Amino acid sequence: MPILTTLSLLLGFGPDLDPLAGAEVSAEERALLPSGGHAASVADLWFLEVANLRTGGGALATFEAPALAAHGWSWTDMRFSVNGHDVTDPARSGVPLVEVPHSLWSRTHLQTLATDRPRWDWQLALGAAAPEAGARLASGRSVGGPTLIPEGLMDREPALRWGATPERRSLLFGTDVEATASVPGYRVAVEERRARQGYPTLVDDSGAPLYEDARRTTVLIGGERLGLLPLRWLLMSAQTRRTHAGAEHRYPAADTLSTTASALVATVDAQPYRDPRLRIDVGGGLTWGDEHRATSRQAPYVEDLEGQWERLARLELPGSSRRYALEGRAALRLGAGERWTVSAAARRTGVWARSVIPGLRTGMTLAAADASGVRGLWMDEYQTPGGVHETTGHLRLEAATKQALAGFSVEGVAAVDSARVVADAGARLQQLSPALGLTLRRRVGAASFFLLLRREPLAPTTEVSAFLDRDRPSYARYAWQDDGDLVPEADEHGRLLAVGGGDRHELDPDLVRPMSHQLAIGAASPRFGPMRIVGAGLLHVFRNRYTVRLVGPAKDSYRATTLGEAAGADPALPAEDRGLTVYARTPGTEGLERYQLTNSDRTDRFLGAELCLTSEGERWWFVNLAATGYWSLAAAPFGLYADANDPGILDAGSADPNHQVNGYGSVDAGRAYHIKLISGLRLDDLLSAALVLRYTDGEPMTRIAVARELPQGPTAVMAVPRGDPIPRFTFHMTLDVRVRYVQPLYHGALAIVLDVYNLLGSGTEILERTRSAAYRRSLEMMPGRAVSLAVELMPAPG
Repeated sequence: MPILTTLSLLLGFGPDLDPLAGAEVSAEERALLPSGGHAASVADLWFLEVANLRTGGGALATFEAPALAAHGWSWTDMRFSVNGHDVTDPARSGVPLVEVPHSLWSRTHLQTLATDRPRWDWQLALGAAAPEAGARLASGRSVGGPTLIPEGLMDREPALRWGATPERRSLLFGTDVEATASVPGYRVAVEERRARQGYPTLVDDSGAPLYEDARRTTVLIGGERLGLLPLRWLLMSAQTRRTHAGAEHRYPAADTLSTTASALVATVDAQPYRDPRLRIDVGGGLTWGDEHRATSRQAPYVEDLEGQWERLARLELPGSSRRYALEGRAALRLGAGERWTVSAAARRTGVWARSVIPGLRTGMTLAAADASGVRGLWMDEYQTPGGVHETTGHLRLEAATKQALAGFSVEGVAAVDSARVVADAGARLQQLSPALGLTLRRRVGAASFFLLLRREPLAPTTEVSAFLDRDRPSYARYAWQDDGDLVPEADEHGRLLAVGGGDRHELDPDLVRPMSHQLAIGAASPRFGPMRIVGAGLLHVFRNRYTVRLVGPAKDSYRATTLGEAAGADPALPAEDRGLTVYARTPGTEGLERYQLTNSDRTDRFLGAELCLTSEGERWWFVNLAATGYWSLAAAPFGLYADANDPGILDAGSADPNHQVNGYGSVDAGRAYHIKLISGLRLDDLLSAALVLRYTDGEPMTRIAVARELPQGPTAVMAVPRGDPIPRFTFHMTLDVRVRYVQPLYHGALAIVLDVYNLLGSGTEILERTRSAAYRRSLEMMPGRAVSLAVELMPAPG
C-alpha cells in the first residue's frame, strides 16, 4: 500500500496518505531503513501492495531480475523508468534493462492504481539539485548463527515431519563502491558492485560447492543544461557479468549460463514554453541493450519429468540478443494547477535474437516409482534459424482534467491507446482501444475519502511478440529409444509424438485485446494524537487475457478419461486422485499440432483490502504498521513459480488439455496476506536505528501427479487448483534492522551504517516438493542471516 513507505523523519514532514498518487521513498527515508540495495529488496521491505515473486531476500538477489506484481497485475505488466523515461527491457517484460544505483536516486516512486500500468520510477537529482560530492563503500556477507525463533513457531508441519533441508542460499561476500561528484549544472557518478553467492544446486561432479560470481559497473552523467540549451539530460550505461546465471532458479551447475550484458540509456527533457497558464513539456529517450549467454555444457539437455517442478523458472538456453527502445512524448498543460492536460506518448521497441546452439537436442526422463533407475521418455530435436527480429509499438493520446465539483475534487482521463506487434516472420497484431478513468476525492473535516473507477487496455509485452514470431526455435518430439546412457542421440528416434515451436504458432482471427477494470475505495481518518489510519479496498478484473490453445485435428484427438483408468494400478497414485479427469490422445494426428494465440474464456479476479496505522509529524520516533488481505483467481500456464504460474506468461504447454486441468486458481502473486511493520527512532542528530518486519503468506501451490499410461506417454497434471484456497508454500517472516551513526567532519560528514538481514535467523522453509511421491517435503529454506557494513562520505549541506 503506498502509504507504507513515507517516513520522512529527517525533514519533519508526515507520510503521503494518498494511495492514488502512489508510494514514494525519498533519499532521507532510504538512509533510515535497511535494504539489500536493489529494486526487488525495496519492494519486498517497503511496499505493502507489491508481491516479490523471487525467493531471494535481504542482501541476496542483487543481480537477479525482479518479478514484482501488485493488485492483480501480472509481473510482466510492471514497467520501470528513470526521470519518467521508460527503461523496461524491450526483450524481457517486467524487468528493468538498467537499475539506478541504490544510493544515487533522490526518490523512487511506485504507482499501481491511477495509471494504465504499474509504474516504478527512479528520480535522479541532476545539476544544481544534486549533492556536491560523495562516496560510499559497503561490504556484506552471510554470518549464520543460531535461529532465535522458538522451534515450531514459524515452521509448517510438513517441514517438522520430514526434516528441513540445511541447504540455503548464502552470500559469501559482496561489495559496493560508489562515487558521485557535481559541478554547476552537471553530475557524474560511478558504481561498482560485486558478489559471490552460493545456491543449493551449485555443486561440481564431486559434490563440492561452487559459487556464482557477479559484477556490475554503472556509470551515469547528466545535467540541467546541454551547452547553452536549457535541457535536462542523462546518459547511463551498465555492464554486467555473471558466471552461473540461472542458479537462483535452482538450475544445476551444468545448466547455468555465463552471461555478459551491456545497456545504455539516453534521455532528454525540455520546456519550450512556460507561463502560469500554459506549459509545454517535450522529451525523448533511447534504450539499447546487448546480451550474450553461453554454456560450458557439451551434452544435450536432459530434464526429469519427476523433478522439473523443482526449478523456479523455465530453462533459458544459450544465445545472444540485441534490443532497443525509442520513445517520445509531449504534453500541453493548461490553467493554474494544470487543470487540463493533453498529451501524446509513443514507444517503439525492437529485438534481434540468435541461438548459438543450432541442432539442439533435449531429452525427458521419468524416475521409476518402484526402482532407483530412470528411463527415457521422449527427445526433442530443435531447429534454430539464423535469427529473429520483432518490434512492438505503443501510441497513446490522452486528455486529463482536474476540477472541483459539488465539494468533490474530480480527476478524469480519456485516452485512445494503440498497440502494434510485428514479427518479420509471423503474424502481425494491430489493436486500437479506448481508456477511461474517474477519480473522486472529498474531505470531511480532517478525514478524506476517494473513489476510483478505471478501464484500461493491456499493453503488448514481449511474450506476445515472441509467440507470434515463426523464426523462433521449433522442434519435433520423438519417442526416445534410449540405449541406457540417458544421452539423446540422433539415431535414437522412435515414433513422432508432436511438433511445436515458432513455425507452428498462429493468431486467432477473432482475437480481442485484454482489458483491465478497477474499482478502488479508500479513506484516511483524522489524526488522533500522532497517528492516522488509512484503509483501501480494491476490486480488479481482467477480461480476455491471452492464452494458447490447440486448434485443428490435434485438438479433436483428445478424449476424456480418469486418472485412475489412465494410470492403472500405479502404487504412487493417491486414492483421492483416481477420479480426476484427464485427456487421452487418440493416435493418428501426431505432427499436425497448431498452437493459437487466443483469449482465455475465464475472467481473472482480484479482491484486496489494505489497512495502515502510521505516525505523522516530526518526532524522535516513527511507526508504520500495515496489513493486507487478498483473494485472487486467474488462469495461468501449467506449473509453479513466477515464470509459469502467472497470467501474463504465454507458454505453448498451456495448449495441452491436461495442462488445463485445475488450471484456474490462485496465481503466484496472489499471496493471501502481508503484514509489514516499519519502526525506528533517532536518539539524537547523529544516531538512528530502524527495523522492518515482514510477515508474508506463502506462494500458491498444487500437487503434481503423473498419468503414466496415457497413449501419448506419461503426462503431468495439477491434481488440485493452485492455492484455492490451499495448499500454499510456507508463510515466512524476516526482521531486518539498520543502525546508522553520523560523525560530522570539517567539510561534511562520515556515516557508518550497519544492516542485518534476517536478524532472527529464521530457518523457515519457503518451498516444498510438489510431486505426489514426495509431496510437501522441504525443498528450500529462507536465506540465512547476513550483515552489511557501509561507510559513506557526505558533503556539508548547502
